[in-house]
Amino acid sequence: MPERALRKDKNKGVDDMALPKLIFGGIGLVLFAGALTDSVVKGLGKQAPPSITTRIEPAEQVGGRFRVEFEAANAGDQTASTVELIATLREGGAVVEIRTVEIEFLPPHSSRRAGVFRDHDPNGRTLEVTATSYQHP
Repeated sequence: MPERALRKDKNKGVDDMALPKLIFGGIGLVLFAGALTDSVVKGLGKQAPPSITTRIEPAEQVGGRFRVEFEAANAGDQTASTVELIATLREGGAVVEIRTVEIEFLPPHSSRRAGVFRDHDPNGRTLEVTATSYQHP
């Protein structure tokens, strides 16, 4: 008889934990199914290729040179790697300086900062930073 009473107590403890296990298991299942559905929909849907834009910061004099930093942003749905950017400084219509920068990895909907050093003061001149190429990782 004491064995039977002991088994009943063990079963009662298991029954007390069944409801929380079901609740948390159900929440986990819903979260997992949602993440899986999101991944499948994104994977099957058409993804926009990398779309790279730049935003240039004001130049700062560093020693006898000028440092220009900029932010490159990828608005596309695909990652771009080995992104080559060309920074062209113009005065009037003439090219004064050209510098190149490479960003190794630019994930979708993200940005990276980079910079170039210039021998000529970019203030009062036209500075353009444009992406010229990228690779699919």
